[in-house]
Amino acid sequence: MFTLDVSDDFAFPDMVRIQMQPQIPPAVDIRSVLASEWECCREKCAIPPGDRIAIGVGSRKIPDLPQIVTFVVNRLKQAGAEPFIIPAMGSHGGGTAQGQIAILTKQGIVESVVGAPVRATMDVVVSGRVEGIPVYMDRLAHEADGLVLINRVKPHTDFTGPVESGVIKMLAIGLGNRTGAGLDPNVIGGKGTCVWSDDRPVPEITRIFVRDLSVATQGNAMGLGRLDVATEKLVNKIDMQTTAVNAITACCPEDCKIPLTLATEKQAVAAALLTLWAYTLNDLKVVHIRNTRDLARMMVSKGCLPELADRKDICMVSTGSPMTFDRTGHLAAAL
Repeated sequence: MFTLDVSDDFAFPDMVRIQMQPQIPPAVDIRSVLASEWECCREKCAIPPGDRIAIGVGSRKIPDLPQIVTFVVNRLKQAGAEPFIIPAMGSHGGGTAQGQIAILTKQGIVESVVGAPVRATMDVVVSGRVEGIPVYMDRLAHEADGLVLINRVKPHTDFTGPVESGVIKMLAIGLGNRTGAGLDPNVIGGKGTCVWSDDRPVPEITRIFVRDLSVATQGNAMGLGRLDVATEKLVNKIDMQTTAVNAITACCPEDCKIPLTLATEKQAVAAALLTLWAYTLNDLKVVHIRNTRDLARMMVSKGCLPELADRKDICMVSTGSPMTFDRTGHLAAAL
């Protein structure tokens, strides 16, 4: 840890609170959509009575997930199958079966809710080879008579292409017991820390500072290698075992390198500003977000305002106030 002496007259930027108002599609009637999709599937694939069907559920949050899983379980039972739940989340949960069951439990995926037992293992089998490279699959999924994956579709965090995050990734990574990054490069841009990561030219960010690890990370600090500055508070919360398992599984030890570590948030912000090229407070661009998943509310420095002036999806919530810190050096303004 490094301690930086920040003088009382150090110039921190004024910050303006803004609110993004993205166009959100209308709400979906989950039950009717699921029923419609199920009928399409039922006509194409017959399920022999007594078949053991594994339902793969991931660690990423999906709205109404318990309701979706329960619907699938009930329809499989009506077809005469014997469904059971398995984690499809790579090496999340510390790379242990117990840790992955705990993640599913937090999301409400327990037998008493969804109506099917939850089973987990980190054992894998080789299900085939592609150009000599073994393709691994979760043993429980491999032993099942059928497989249903409940997934979401989004941009991948490490590469771009015709296939990114979705059912294919869940098959190859989620059921192959591998993992991915904790900070979304689609938000922070730049070159990923892994040697095989894609380069995202926008946004162009010079310094990244992260204040803390959330409780939900359970000490998993994958993505730490993308940071320039961190706090002692964050570093002390890192579960080195969990993070190392993720880094090795993802073939990316670069992603968990510990950055320059400061004693307080005030010192960390000052260190980030001191390592920039020459700037004035009028042209300095600073953005404070809660995390890379929650971008509806944020604070920006006044240097960002000219670029936001014509954005109809953004409204100014405050006129601006200096970036301030409490007596312990923590940022006073919360998002």
